[in-house]
Amino acid sequence: MAASDFEIFDDVPELLRLIGSQTSLESVMDFALQRCRRRQQANIWDAIEGLPFSDDLAGSVEWLTHALEAEPPVAEINGFWFGIFLPVDRGLDFYVSGSRSWPSEGWPGDTSWWPERRYRQSPIMSEIHRLTIEQQSSTVAFFGEVFLSLAFAGATVAALLPEVLIGARAVESGRCGVAFGHDSGDFFALAEVDSHRVEWRTT
Repeated sequence: MAASDFEIFDDVPELLRLIGSQTSLESVMDFALQRCRRRQQANIWDAIEGLPFSDDLAGSVEWLTHALEAEPPVAEINGFWFGIFLPVDRGLDFYVSGSRSWPSEGWPGDTSWWPERRYRQSPIMSEIHRLTIEQQSSTVAFFGEVFLSLAFAGATVAALLPEVLIGARAVESGRCGVAFGHDSGDFFALAEVDSHRVEWRTT
């Protein structure tokens, strides 16, 4: 991997701005793929662009709704972390956990709510990982694992906040922080949520 590969992180601030502006999942992924193309030419970006992102989002709504209903967070939970990781049995994925220590530093590491159904098991994230790994290019694989996964998970979570968390029992007791990111990297404060509205933190 070349040192220049890490320059993809220069595009993260604009990516976060788009996510916090409630840009659609398809539009966020279009932006992310454009930035990947600009830095590394590869036919695989076109294949990823054709994936059914909206179908996966519908599955994410169902997943988080069931996770909150099947194992409701206790009243003390005031932060939700959506972590991106590489499970050993499949490609890229993300999960949800809950913290009691928001907004203290490092609060996503407090896993006071760790539901059994925490893993999304996203078919799209697994496919992004498979397609980029199969190119046998360290740059393409890196962009898929780090940048495209951040774009996809972030835009998905942003769509889930008004769709699922607003009005959910999980946020009835007060304001909750929401963040996402890679387990092995930085975390990004996405929003603060209560029972009535979302206040975005990435714009």
